Amino acid sequence: MTPTPKEKAKELFDKFHDPIMIMYGASNWTYVTKVKKQCALLLIDELIDLTPSVDTMPPNFGKPTKGFCEFWQEVKIENENYNDD
Repeated sequence: MTPTPKEKAKELFDKFHDPIMIMYGASNWTYVTKVKKQCALLLIDELIDLTPSVDTMPPNFGKPTKGFCEFWQEVKIENENYNDD
């Protein structure tokens, strides 16, 4: 089952938790939350930037790609609004 953009945003946010906690420690919870969010945003931006604007494979060669970039744009919005409460 494909995750929703909100679920994917939380998944990415959570994946950065352990490495960042090791680096900064639990005493800096606000800072850790900001860093996790920023790391996820950088990853999402890279995915969007690396996605071709047109399909490069038959049978849709040269046609605009749909879905992938829109999904990651929605994940980006969800990540920006995510609160680790």
